[in-house]
Amino acid sequence: DGNISADGGDGQIGLHSGGGGSGGSIYLTADVLTGEGGISAKGGNSQKSPYNHFGGGGSGGRIAVYYNTNTFTGTMSAYGGSGYEYGGAGTIYTKSSGQTWGDLLVDNGGNAGAGTSLEMLGKHNISQVQQDNGQWHLALETPMEDMINTGELVSGTEVAYHNFTLLNDVMLNIMLECVDSYSGMLLFTDDGDLTEDDYITDLFQNYEDIGIKKSWGTVELTAGAYIIAIGTNPLSVSAAVAGAKNTTSSIGAYKLSIELDQSLRPIPAYVSPVGYYVDLDASTYEGPYYEIVGTEGNNKLIILSTDNLSGFVNKDVVGVHQVNTLRVQGSSILYLGEDMIFVHDFSNSYLDASSQILPWEGMLY
Repeated sequence: DGNISADGGDGQIGLHSGGGGSGGSIYLTADVLTGEGGISAKGGNSQKSPYNHFGGGGSGGRIAVYYNTNTFTGTMSAYGGSGYEYGGAGTIYTKSSGQTWGDLLVDNGGNAGAGTSLEMLGKHNISQVQQDNGQWHLALETPMEDMINTGELVSGTEVAYHNFTLLNDVMLNIMLECVDSYSGMLLFTDDGDLTEDDYITDLFQNYEDIGIKKSWGTVELTAGAYIIAIGTNPLSVSAAVAGAKNTTSSIGAYKLSIELDQSLRPIPAYVSPVGYYVDLDASTYEGPYYEIVGTEGNNKLIILSTDNLSGFVNKDVVGVHQVNTLRVQGSSILYLGEDMIFVHDFSNSYLDASSQILPWEGMLY
């Protein structure tokens, strides 16, 4: 009858108050779940600073409980912490061995604040389908492919240029690696006539030296043509446009990487969709739903099925969450993103008047 806790820590007090830490994760499996204690993954609170300032409250964490028999009469909570704004609610998922799908609870304890995101995959166009030993490999369209360019500047007076074109609006992480000297990177629009009016930003936003000198920056760009000017740091706009600068040190051999930000990849590195389901034709929202059994890189799903999936090329795949019941309450905001959630027992599900389910382009079905 004790407590199991993965609560986030409270913010530290300084000149300004730090935000509360997010709740952690609790995963329990039990033959018999019993007792009167508490299971919590609440967000930490922000503390008031000497100047009466607050940071944000930490978001609630994740609780998942699987059992054969449940006689537990205690509490489970994953509320967001207090602060300038309350953190979003966490999620509580419970499932008995006799259920096909478990029950999902999103409850912020009556504290209106930030939302709770449930999106796992979103919606993406299927660009290619291949079968391999009974498994189907689905390639998802990406806004752009990562690009790697190499070069060498043997003189400190030289400036190198690299052009690229974007077909979509994206966020990019651009990194330059070299050995000899830190490099400057300036970004321009490419209209065929490089001038100082084409200058966008300096990409030397972060750097580190661990034997190899790295400098990098992040930038949001619209579709269009661009050019990166590279030279020994600091690199001025005028020197980049002129194609020459006055310095004795050079960066030597270098590698330029232009990569799509993880948040825009179909399968970001911080997401594991294995075990979730997908609808391979998002225009219908009627299934059938296929389980994801694996992934390849950041743009391929692996599905095990005896169905012929070759006809789904150029269809939009959408992530599907399946639950027995869904309860959203206590001033919670549940964001589905572009995912869909299928609630099998709709009559015993609940959305209270203080809470919201915001599907954006997703759907509650």
